[in-house]
Amino acid sequence: LNYSEQFFLIGSRMFISGFILLIYSIFLLKKKKKILPTHIPLYLFLSIYNIYITNIYEIWGMNRMISSKTCIIYSLSPFISALICKIFLLEKLNKQKYYGLFFGFIGVMPILYNSSYVSKKDMFCISISDISIMLAVISSIVGWCILRIILTFKYSTIVPNGYSMIVGGVLTLINSYIYESWFPIPIFDLKKYTITIIITAMISNIICYNF
Repeated sequence: LNYSEQFFLIGSRMFISGFILLIYSIFLLKKKKKILPTHIPLYLFLSIYNIYITNIYEIWGMNRMISSKTCIIYSLSPFISALICKIFLLEKLNKQKYYGLFFGFIGVMPILYNSSYVSKKDMFCISISDISIMLAVISSIVGWCILRIILTFKYSTIVPNGYSMIVGGVLTLINSYIYESWFPIPIFDLKKYTITIIITAMISNIICYNF
């Protein structure tokens, strides 16, 4: 975030990563399965939720808080995920899972509580940045649920991730062009930007997304 505008950072990283994944899938894995027309809406929703909305809210919130607090808020993902999967994917939770979620949630609360305020008068305040990260968490979970549905149609994990990163990246770059300065490009330090974008793309987009 020190080397480029926030939305441009996300958009360019996603677009580059998606391009690499699709090239890898087509030429190295030689998986050229066509996307059925009926599945295109799922791919679009995956792009919007898992890439565009998630990263827009995440990068905006992270730019206004420390990264460790962002990770703490993301630790609420299993609990929100269980609720969303129960509602939309009709998954059933047994007693052990309910107990696990309950005690896990209780365990997270003191950490979130201690990191969420500076003074006693602020201890029950929720900032806009907190809400932004929470929206990113929810959107991310919805995106992963959509990805799970897509994978039931026997697509390789790399294919939906690649397409969604390209489409989501383009949407984010459009967002960047509208709201950020492009004179000539929204990069403050090209060398450091290039190094960090390669590292984050490899770790986050190429490795973690697909695992």
